[in-house]
Amino acid sequence: MKSTLLISLMAGFAAGSAAVGLYHFHFQRQLLADFDRQVQARIEALAQEQNAARAAAVADALHKEYLLQAVRAVQGLRTPIDILLAEEARLPANLPDLGLPPQWQINASVAPVQMSRKGEFILQPLPATGIRGSVRITIADPDALGEKDGFFQGVRLECVSDIDFVAQYLPDCRYQSVMP
Repeated sequence: MKSTLLISLMAGFAAGSAAVGLYHFHFQRQLLADFDRQVQARIEALAQEQNAARAAAVADALHKEYLLQAVRAVQGLRTPIDILLAEEARLPANLPDLGLPPQWQINASVAPVQMSRKGEFILQPLPATGIRGSVRITIADPDALGEKDGFFQGVRLECVSDIDFVAQYLPDCRYQSVMP
């Protein structure tokens, strides 16, 4: 009887230990599965963040490049200005004087070019680009235009911007933190 009781106790203890062990194994397995799901979710979230950051960086670089292209396009107006000056002895009063439409928009990142009464070309990035500021291109020293030593001296354009990267990438464009 003692041996049966002892065997019963040992069997009960073994069954209880097995049940506790099985429960513990199942609980540990569930914890590991939960941890794996959390790790996978974090990896996916990081991948999405990196993709969003890359997309934002590409968009930012494109907006900057489009603005720089617009500045170069306006600087390219030097020749039509020289022709107008040589043929009509005057500077342009508006964009149509240079053969351009009144609402000349160089690309989708820059608002239509504005021309002030002083003959200043003003470029402003569209709000969607996130770039704040403007680029102003003016005819440098219009009184010094004309002939020199029998040769026509063309216009010289000056570029000023309160957008720091413009001066960084276009050395002939000066940075000025506050625009007039």
